[in-house]
Amino acid sequence: PEESADAGGGTRDAPGTADARSSLGLTLQTLTPELARRGGIRGDISGVVVTDLDPSSDAAQKGLRPGDIIISIDRRPTPNAGAVNQAVQA
Repeated sequence: PEESADAGGGTRDAPGTADARSSLGLTLQTLTPELARRGGIRGDISGVVVTDLDPSSDAAQKGLRPGDIIISIDRRPTPNAGAVNQAVQA
């Protein structure tokens, strides 16, 4: 099963998604094989897709855009949205 998480540690969203808007200003979805296939992405890539972004957030100011794929943060793999939240909070 896909993991979902939110940055606040509270509510859960649809499977494979995480609304990290409260702390990061973005919404993430785990990169599934189906999403990778539709996006023309190699099947051996794991990470999360930025699906929405607050244009005034730090993430947007640093250049993240909807459709970007995050595969690691500080050299820590981010195979799902929960891993992104953990890496950012560390």
